[in-house]
Amino acid sequence: MSTNRHLIEKDLIEFQFELASDERAKEIAAHLKNCSKCTEELEKLKRKFAVLDLLKGEVKVSEQLVSK
Repeated sequence: MSTNRHLIEKDLIEFQFELASDERAKEIAAHLKNCSKCTEELEKLKRKFAVLDLLKGEVKVSEQLVSK
């Protein structure tokens, strides 16, 4: 993989959630060591998923709404 091309969001998500193959994960990790833009994008994704994780426990439906 060329280190001068930026990673796409799919690559970053697969890397973050350990869905990439071992070989691909090594390539992505090597790219991230040398690319501040992609590292920043990965951090943004981490924050986005952290917020979603917090929100999943927040949704509560009232009994009134359920009974309608």
